[in-house]
Amino acid sequence: RIQKASPLSPASWRLLSGTASLSRLASLAVATDYEDSFGLRPVIERASKLANGELESPGLPPLAGTINEKIWQNLEQDKLQFDDNHFIIYKDNFLSPERHEEVKREAARLWLSKELEPNCNLDGKDRTGGYVLDVAMGNSSLYKLFYGDEDFRRWVSRINGHQMFPSDFPVELREYPSGSKGMGCHRDLLMYTNATLDLEFVYTIDNTGTCISTYTNRRGETTEVHTE
Repeated sequence: RIQKASPLSPASWRLLSGTASLSRLASLAVATDYEDSFGLRPVIERASKLANGELESPGLPPLAGTINEKIWQNLEQDKLQFDDNHFIIYKDNFLSPERHEEVKREAARLWLSKELEPNCNLDGKDRTGGYVLDVAMGNSSLYKLFYGDEDFRRWVSRINGHQMFPSDFPVELREYPSGSKGMGCHRDLLMYTNATLDLEFVYTIDNTGTCISTYTNRRGETTEVHTE
């Protein structure tokens, strides 16, 4: 089935792996001393060349328009900023207006559904919410709107300099209520062995509070952002 799927198609990547560990699988599969019992080497080599070519291409990839077109205009500068900020970057108005409305509607539906599993690490006062259960992945699911968005995957890949793929860690929906103290500055735990492929994406749906996001760059300069 893998050999019949064209390189870089959703079908081929889904069959090979659904996580960021795909890059480690590829490095093993094309090694000279690797016994290629399933005949995957030509497929993976071809896919690897196409993947690297896309990352290095100066032009834009074919886009579906789910991300705000302005996000693509300063890509090279954003890549440098991402590195300078210790691998943090903030972009306002990230999604297209149409996709943002889809996310808002789905989030509102999830809050009233049984598809949220409470996160015991949230105190219910300063932070509420939970994990989106993978039980009814319809076309409006947050998994489809983010993990299944090829424009989003390509943007993350170009910013990070590596082909990135959805993880198997669940999407989480949170709310910081009025009067919340927010979340203190912290360093996230590493979820994958390869730190280069271990990224977290946070999307602000609405922000009517006073909380700000703070991060420090390599020169010790601090940036404060009221996320939109």
